[in-house]
Amino acid sequence: MACYAEHCVVDDGAGNRLLTGHAEMRPRYEALFKSSPNLHCEIIHRMRIGSYVIDEEKITGRVPAMNHAVVIYRVKDGLIEHVRFLREAD
Repeated sequence: MACYAEHCVVDDGAGNRLLTGHAEMRPRYEALFKSSPNLHCEIIHRMRIGSYVIDEEKITGRVPAMNHAVVIYRVKDGLIEHVRFLREAD
């Protein structure tokens, strides 16, 4: 959680808000890591444009499964303040 601003917003690809702030993020990520002990993310490509970092990720070991995603991070004062996940349709 140290990488995220206290009031970070996490959206899906359509802009629907999934989580807001550490209080919502922490239990969701704890559950994800507990249910996916073999979770691994390989960054295939990373680019930076101003305050944005865009990662293309190959994901393995996630329950439920997700294999490929693009994640757009907006960084301010060294912390992630907004995240948008673009992923394959289920």
